[in-house]
Amino acid sequence: MGKFLSSVDAADAVRGGLLLSAGGSGTRSAQRHVTQGEHALAHGRVELVSIEELHEDDPVLTSTGVGAPGMHSAKLEPDDYVLAARAVIAATGQRPRAVMCGHAPGMSAWVVASALRIPLLDLAANGRAHPTVKLGGMGLASQPHVPIVQAACAGKPADAARLEVVATGNLEQTSRVMRHASTEAGGVVASARGMLTAGFCKAHGAAGAVSYAMRIGALIRDDVPSGLRLPRLLEFTGGEVLGTGQVVSNTVMYANGFTRGRIAIESEQGMLLLHVFNEHMAVDSGDARISTFPDLIASLTKDCEALAIHEMTVGSQAVIVRVPQARLVLGSGVRDRGAYTEIEEALGVPIAPWSLQARGSRA
Repeated sequence: MGKFLSSVDAADAVRGGLLLSAGGSGTRSAQRHVTQGEHALAHGRVELVSIEELHEDDPVLTSTGVGAPGMHSAKLEPDDYVLAARAVIAATGQRPRAVMCGHAPGMSAWVVASALRIPLLDLAANGRAHPTVKLGGMGLASQPHVPIVQAACAGKPADAARLEVVATGNLEQTSRVMRHASTEAGGVVASARGMLTAGFCKAHGAAGAVSYAMRIGALIRDDVPSGLRLPRLLEFTGGEVLGTGQVVSNTVMYANGFTRGRIAIESEQGMLLLHVFNEHMAVDSGDARISTFPDLIASLTKDCEALAIHEMTVGSQAVIVRVPQARLVLGSGVRDRGAYTEIEEALGVPIAPWSLQARGSRA
């Protein structure tokens, strides 16, 4: 039996999920995610269930957004996520038994669960943000023979710029279509993909990802004294502070569906250089690499609020926290060597050697 979620759960999921976004989103944009949660709870109940409650062959739908999280020129409404979900259902001819999010906070999946009257899985493609669909593909990036359907929606229905796309193919093919759609739509599209079986999700997904985000959110609520939030967060996650200090440069720009560049921070612990590809992907201290995706590299304010990459302006203060990948719930997608090629080419620095060394990878 699952748990019916409340507005408190939604607020915790947003708060924790924004921190897990690794700089992709910040607390200042929380209202957008909160609005989705409120919409979901106002239009029906949202039941959180374990993957163990599904049968192996039950179809599972994924609801997410595709694009650069810092871009907000796209006009997205909660119903866009429902329309994308219905497009996948129509294309596959399968009714989903449950819906999962790509990563926390994943409030679009709450909206879809409420609208379709299906449970929300306590499972995600990853328990932390990932910059590409391939890294969130739970290993499908290395299986080009496996077909999948992806759909995207953006723009107001009465607007001439309204965009709706459905693509069928393997994960890499359809992901390129989704990325192009996001650039055409102003930076972000509401998206859905499927169907996957519950057995596949259990084997390759990040079980417990939603409840993990809610537990983090509860640790850093507004009613928790600010001086206790960071210590509690570090204790729970097994994280550490890499540096606290002032942003001295930020070259991150939007191009071809991604935000990418570098941020330099003059911290008490020394100069830090953060490599950005939608999220913080790596941190260097001098000539040494000290953290690399899928480690969680989170940028926070001194009050432990999530700080988005686009908010890290020159002169602003930031706390950089690392949570080692071994302490996170992750899906198989982060072990796909091929999923890192475009990121390494865009940033001009190696990522995969560090990302894949801790655990096994798919060649």
